[in-house]
Amino acid sequence: MAPCSRPSSSSLLQGRRCRTPSHTSRVYTRPSRSSFFRASSSSFQASTRNETASGDTPPDLPVKQGASRFWIPIPAFLCLLFQPGTSRRTTRTELVKGQIWGFDQLQGVLNVLVNVRMTVVRMKNGNLLVYSPIAPTEECLQLVRELGGEVEYIILPTTALEHKIYFGPFARKFPKAKAYAAPGQWSFPVPLPLSFLGLGFRRLDGTLTDEASDFPFADEFDLALLEAPLGIGPYVECAFYHKRSRTMLLVDAAVCVPNSPPTVARSPENDRTLLIRARQDVNDGASYLGGIVDDYDRAVDQVPRTDQKRQEGWWKTALFALFFQPSDLDFDFVKAFVNQSADSGFVWRDSYKSTFQNLSEKVIVAPILQALVFNKRPTTVANWVKKVSSWGFDKFIPCHFDAPVKATGRDIRLAFASFLDEDLADLGSPQLSSALDNVVPTRALRSSYNKDDMKILNTLDTIVVASGVVKLEKKQTTKGANV
Repeated sequence: MAPCSRPSSSSLLQGRRCRTPSHTSRVYTRPSRSSFFRASSSSFQASTRNETASGDTPPDLPVKQGASRFWIPIPAFLCLLFQPGTSRRTTRTELVKGQIWGFDQLQGVLNVLVNVRMTVVRMKNGNLLVYSPIAPTEECLQLVRELGGEVEYIILPTTALEHKIYFGPFARKFPKAKAYAAPGQWSFPVPLPLSFLGLGFRRLDGTLTDEASDFPFADEFDLALLEAPLGIGPYVECAFYHKRSRTMLLVDAAVCVPNSPPTVARSPENDRTLLIRARQDVNDGASYLGGIVDDYDRAVDQVPRTDQKRQEGWWKTALFALFFQPSDLDFDFVKAFVNQSADSGFVWRDSYKSTFQNLSEKVIVAPILQALVFNKRPTTVANWVKKVSSWGFDKFIPCHFDAPVKATGRDIRLAFASFLDEDLADLGSPQLSSALDNVVPTRALRSSYNKDDMKILNTLDTIVVASGVVKLEKKQTTKGANV
């Protein structure tokens, strides 16, 4: 992966390529226990029978036996929403030598699984701060304890359900640790408090704010709280800046999609969804949720278990995760009717490869957040971007995709300016690109995402706005005030 270079003004829309420094990984390879879904148990069987028969395998990694990957969320019905069910493999990667580690598991829906990351920072006193916990399986907890030091702080930096379902169960495993959560916690359609999501009778030690001085870890971290009201509930994300390592911790606001699948995704236990995605025309949907596990297994067995196929599957998975319905995916109604299977109607065009390459390995803002969240409160988001961009970080660690991402505040500003500057100009607010050297603020500074790829998201955006559920930010009538 090529190192970062300062982009010229002519290359703004191409973004800045991210470079991930070398690091080490630690994983366990013990088979999973019985799974909530039949497919979860068959996943391990399929991945271990003939693993080396048809090609490359993931690199050998340190092995430690005896740690369980079993976990059930609270409430248990969330197993129906989030894959991979009750078996969660965990990998640990040293992201900043001796200071920061990433713990990755897989998570997703409808066979679109990407990595979800918990970041653990060693503080000056030797104790640990946990940012955005993941499922506290025995395996995960043992990997944390191997670092040494006490877990002193546990942080829930977001209101997003896919992250906060782990917070309560994880916090209960470390009763002496102080637990802090982002404000504005909500859920839909049923408003479930954190106590109903595994926190139990344990109380929070505080709610995150925009001022680091409010917290006992202020000498080591700066905070920036983004709160964007959206109608049903707010989008909330609290960025942390670890001063000693010059590292920013994020949840979802900015990411870098790697060219190759994360280690946890390409492991023998988890690579089935990548292999099925590598197929061009069969079972490219949520087949095992439909109950046809045997057909799913047979489809996987027809795909060579090679790194190339895992990579092809990863590219398609990433496009699904980012766009919901990529423009490079066609649906053949006749084929689906003949085969009596909707899944068999999905056919990928080779153009998906160039689509992926156009957005991979650079600092980006996920399309779903561009189209459905951040464009609703441009000024609020821009103010948050300005604050985090003023930090002196040289890398950031998000909760998904690649990490650490080599980047500076300039890269973050450019990523947001590519889609926010036009809205900011319409609102009479300063553009994000206006403070950057060698960049001329312009209404032509647009996101590089293909309009066809954004079609579904833009349609959803139109529906949501037309329904009145979400109110758009209005143009300023007086300087510095919104109405």
